[in-house]
Amino acid sequence: MKKIIGILLIIIGTLLIIGNMYNWKIQFWPLGLLILGVLLFLMSSRTKYIFYIPAIILSLSSLFFFYNIFTSWVNFNKLWPILILIVSISFFISSIVGKQRDLAIPAIILFLVSLCLFFISFNILKFWPVIFIILGLWVIIDKKNIQKPLNQ
Repeated sequence: MKKIIGILLIIIGTLLIIGNMYNWKIQFWPLGLLILGVLLFLMSSRTKYIFYIPAIILSLSSLFFFYNIFTSWVNFNKLWPILILIVSISFFISSIVGKQRDLAIPAIILFLVSLCLFFISFNILKFWPVIFIILGLWVIIDKKNIQKPLNQ
C-alpha cells in the first residue's frame, strides 16, 4: 500500500512539474478524485462493501470530468445525467459485492431518474408513447399473467 501511494505521488508530482514547465492548459483536479477513489477501492472488501460507493463515484466522476475537460465541456449540457447514473452504478455494484439487496432499490430508482433525464437532455420526449407500448407488451408477455390450463 505504501508503494502504491508513493508511486501515485511521484506520478502526480512529475505531471505537475512537466505541466508547469511546458505551460500545459490541462487541468489535473480530477486526478485527485481518481486517486481518492482508487485508495477507497483498496480499502474495500466484501465486509467493507460500503467503501465501494464513494470509490466508484469518485473514480467514474473523475473520468467523466477528464472527458469534459478534454472536450472543453461541449457535451456536458447533454451528458450531465451520467453523474446520477454513476451514483446508481455505485449502489448497484455495492449491493452485488456486499450481497445487500437493500442497496439495489436506490440503484434502480437512480437509474430510472437518470434515464428520464437523458430523455429530457437529448430531447427524446416526443417518443414517450413508446413507454406505453413497452408496458403493454410487458403486461401481455408477463408469465405471471399467463394462466395455466387446469388439470382435470
